[in-house]
Amino acid sequence: MVGYAALAAANTMIMAALARGRELALLRLVGVTTRQVKRMVHAEQVGLLGTSLLIGGAIAAVTLVSVVRTLTGQPVPYVPPLGWVSIIGGTTLLALVTTVAPISALLRTPPVDSIGIKE
Repeated sequence: MVGYAALAAANTMIMAALARGRELALLRLVGVTTRQVKRMVHAEQVGLLGTSLLIGGAIAAVTLVSVVRTLTGQPVPYVPPLGWVSIIGGTTLLALVTTVAPISALLRTPPVDSIGIKE
């Protein structure tokens, strides 16, 4: 289930990144450099990643606390350190790969060619 969820999330993020082709082309046509576009996308990605980790962690905590309290009577679930690293690292890697690769592909095409493509 985790693999399927990761695949679905990756597909959604790639499609969302590729849908920004005209927007990025317009920015480049008005004088924004490729480096500035990449920095903008990275800044957006960091903000979204932080927000998603906080919201996802809060939802998981509420769910896990109620299940663990019912099953074991302990108020706080135990997650091993390697579990934290794999969840946060996997989420970060998935978000970066599925955003950086499509944006890099979009920035390789000339902006004049990209601005005329309708979705």
